[in-house]
Amino acid sequence: MPPKTKTPPAPSPADEDFIVEVELPPSGPDAATLAQRVADLRAAIAADEAEQRGIEEQHGLAMTLVDAEPLERQLAVVTARLRRTRGELVGAERDLAEAERTARDAARGPLLQRLHVLADQDLGRAIRAYREALEAAGERSRALVEVLHQIGTAAQAAGHPRATEVAHPTVAQFAAGAAGRVELIYAALGVLYGVSPHVLDTRKLMTLDALDRLSVDVRSVVRAEVTL
Repeated sequence: MPPKTKTPPAPSPADEDFIVEVELPPSGPDAATLAQRVADLRAAIAADEAEQRGIEEQHGLAMTLVDAEPLERQLAVVTARLRRTRGELVGAERDLAEAERTARDAARGPLLQRLHVLADQDLGRAIRAYREALEAAGERSRALVEVLHQIGTAAQAAGHPRATEVAHPTVAQFAAGAAGRVELIYAALGVLYGVSPHVLDTRKLMTLDALDRLSVDVRSVVRAEVTL
C-alpha cells in the first residue's frame, strides 16, 4: 500500500498578498452635460406645449363625441408627459446649479489659497522689509546731518573764508526745524513720489506703527467670509 500523503491546506487570505480595489462612487455629470440636458428638456416642454395647444384647438372644434374622445386621450397623454418633463426639468436645473457651484468652488480654490498666502506671508515680509528700509533711511539721514554739522564746525574752526556757507545745524536742531540742507529730505520725497504722487496731496504724518495697522486691516478683510 503506498504511503499516505498529506494534502497541503489551501492558502488562506492571510498567507497571500491581496490588493483591495476600492470602487469610488461615480462622479456626477459635469455642468456642460447638465446644461445640455436642461436645454433638451426645455425644448421638449416647448414642443409638448405647442402640441397641447393644437389638440385643444382641435378639441374645441370637435362636433361629436366620436371626434372629441380621441383628442381627449391625446390631450391626457401630452399633459401627463408635460407634467413629468417639467418635474425632470426642476431636478435638472437644481443639479446644474449645484454642478456650476462646485465648478466655481474648484476654480476659486487655488485662487483663494494664493490670496491667503499673499496676505499671511508675503505681505508680512514686504512690510518688515519696508519698515527696516525706512528705519535705515532715518538713521542714514541723521548720520548725514551729523556729517554736515561737523563739516561746518571744522570749517569754522579752521578759519575757512566761506565757513558760513557750509554751516549746518545739529541733528537735534535740524529735527526741531532749523534751516539746513533740505535736499536730503526732498530727495527722499522724490523717491516716494515715484511710488505714488500722494506725497504731494497731503501733509499727513504717520509713525511706522501705521504699517502694522495696514497689515491687520488687509488680513482681516482677506480672512472674512465672503459669499460670491
